[in-house]
Amino acid sequence: MRKRHGVLLAAASGLFAMVSMAAPAHAAVAPACSSNLCFYPSVDYAGSERTAGVVAGVCYKNYEIQSAVVTFSAKVRFYSGTACSGDYIDKGKGAIANMTAYAGFISQSFKKV
Repeated sequence: MRKRHGVLLAAASGLFAMVSMAAPAHAAVAPACSSNLCFYPSVDYAGSERTAGVVAGVCYKNYEIQSAVVTFSAKVRFYSGTACSGDYIDKGKGAIANMTAYAGFISQSFKKV
């Protein structure tokens, strides 16, 4: 009986180790944003915060956005190109801690959609 208990304990320990190693890393908590959009030049909201009211029909260009917080109900379209061109992804209210992981590119421009 003692040997069986040891085998079960070893198996359980191995399973626990596998589950522990597979746990995903947690992204930084999104900071409070006092505008429609807050965006940052580095992942995990690092670097100098920039803000935008995000007016319909305006292309906000020539930015390097690696993380962002969208606070209003409209969607923001983030583009890979510098003048609202190239690949894009739409984001509604919420946060993006790592633009490359989320969209597959670092955003260079954006607009309201």
